[in-house]
Parts: sequence; structure tokens; C-alpha cells
Amino acid sequence: LDANNFGDEDVFLSTCASLESPTSDTIATIIRNPNTTVGELKDLTELLKCKQSDIKRKRLAVHDKRQRVLSDEGRLACEKEFATLEKAAETLEVNIRVVQNQLDAIQGQTLETMKTTQGKNKLRSKKTKSKKKS
Repeated sequence: LDANNFGDEDVFLSTCASLESPTSDTIATIIRNPNTTVGELKDLTELLKCKQSDIKRKRLAVHDKRQRVLSDEGRLACEKEFATLEKAAETLEVNIRVVQNQLDAIQGQTLETMKTTQGKNKLRSKKTKSKKKS
């Protein structure tokens, strides 16, 4: 999952088609891990979005194929494949939202920590200035 192992983001995105999409259980495990970094969550989000694009492309191809197929069996097979891709797309959408929510929560906590630290530094700065005036 770590895009840092690839030297370039373009390489990562072109490689994501060959990578397995993580399961919902795997994503839940990653999110529950307190040591998961913002970078890892961003990489995971990019991987899931890449998989989502792949599924959209496949859905369009199956839809086009379904329009061209003349036999009932062929249409039925296309409809089954299309339904499978629809379900996969829905699952991916949920997984992307879950990871994004976790990322937002972590970044929010980080932002709150930064604000608290900045507030303390400003308070110290004001105390130092008032002591210098005296």
C-alpha cells in the first residue's frame, strides 16, 4: 500500500491497477491502528480512488458490450457482470469515505494540537513581554 516505495506518483497510479484492492476488513484494521500515519491514509485513499476509476472504466466497457450483444445469454452475462461491478463500486465508495473520515479526524486532531501549542506559545510570549516592560 505504501506509495513511498515507488519513486513517483505517476508510477504509483499506473501501478495501482495491478495491485489488489484492500478489503473492508483490511481498511478497518488500518484505521484502528493508532500508528497509521496521514501519509499512509492518503496513499490508501489514492489507491482506492484509482481502483474506483478502473471499475468505472470496466462498467462503461460492459455497458457498451451489453448494447452490442445480440443474444439473450450474452446480455444476461453482461448484466450480471455490470451488477457485480456496481456492487464493487458502491463498496469502494464506502471505503473511500471511511478512510477520508479517518484522515479528516487525524488531521483535525493535528490541527487542534497545533492550535493549542500556538496558543500556549502566544501566552508565554505575552508573559515574557509584560515582564520585560516591568
